[in-house]
Amino acid sequence: MYFVFVKDKELYLYSPIYSGVAENLLAQMEENADNDICIRMNTPGGSVLAGWGICIKMRERVGKAKTTIKVDGAAMSMGLYALAFADVVECSSISKFMAHPADMYVSDEVDQAFLDSMNADLRAGLEKKIDSKKMKELTGYSIADMFEKKDTPDIHFGADVAQKIGLVNKINTLTPAEATAMADTMKYFQIAATATEDKSKKPVMAEIKTLDELKAAYPVLYKEAVQKGEDKEYERVMAINAFRKVDPKACAKMIKKRKKVTAEFTNEMTLKQNSPEALAALAKESAKPLDTPIADTKAAEAAKKNEAIAEFEAGVDKYLAETTGKKVAAKA
Repeated sequence: MYFVFVKDKELYLYSPIYSGVAENLLAQMEENADNDICIRMNTPGGSVLAGWGICIKMRERVGKAKTTIKVDGAAMSMGLYALAFADVVECSSISKFMAHPADMYVSDEVDQAFLDSMNADLRAGLEKKIDSKKMKELTGYSIADMFEKKDTPDIHFGADVAQKIGLVNKINTLTPAEATAMADTMKYFQIAATATEDKSKKPVMAEIKTLDELKAAYPVLYKEAVQKGEDKEYERVMAINAFRKVDPKACAKMIKKRKKVTAEFTNEMTLKQNSPEALAALAKESAKPLDTPIADTKAAEAAKKNEAIAEFEAGVDKYLAETTGKKVAAKA
């Protein structure tokens, strides 16, 4: 279930930001491309890419239709960046905010260049919206500190500071009953004011940085992820194992080095499997054995290869037992 729905041109973002939520929100924004909209927000942030998509869509609306964001509860991480692209931002008197640079898993220089470019755009958006000098005065950190100093922590602040630095245009005071109801809602989404810095409580997904943290906070999700990884590894080993009789040494090397089963590897093994030498060996193995012992060189080589295959299969059994708890099915 996604907590994004439309009512009288009001869009509700009351959940962490991940792909499904972003897709629904973007679809609703597209349906109202020519209409003024109000996004009511209560989010701890989430996926950098999903949040960036929302920011881009909001930027496309500039000059075409008015976009207002009302922060009912919290606007953190990518949720906060969205505020920089709105025409008007309002918040409740109990709203909470958190700022830090966008971050994501980077596997190569292309990923890093993309992340750097994204942060440059996000920084430019904040600098147009926020009085950085005032931010430094009230929080102890400027926008430059946030993006340039690696030791800068997450910057948390409330509604009053958000308005003074220019991030928020208006603060809407809640009645006691409204404040209580909103606090309950914020608690439901794990972003109540008391939870933003209390590390003894389960962290929201946006705060999780390591596998150990994921396991502690979300054991069911962690178990599912591990199981999928084990299944993928089992499939990889079994795909390699299909060629164990063709070249056991090459197969063992593939498994040990955790290499993917590529088309090149498959083609190479298939060619070896269908080579004249391999077919001749297969025919010889299928022949009725003689009563007299075979002492020629080729028979000795075949026996040695069979030993290598047996050793390889034993190694695969051990590897799979250790990594996935599964065994290779016996083959003729």
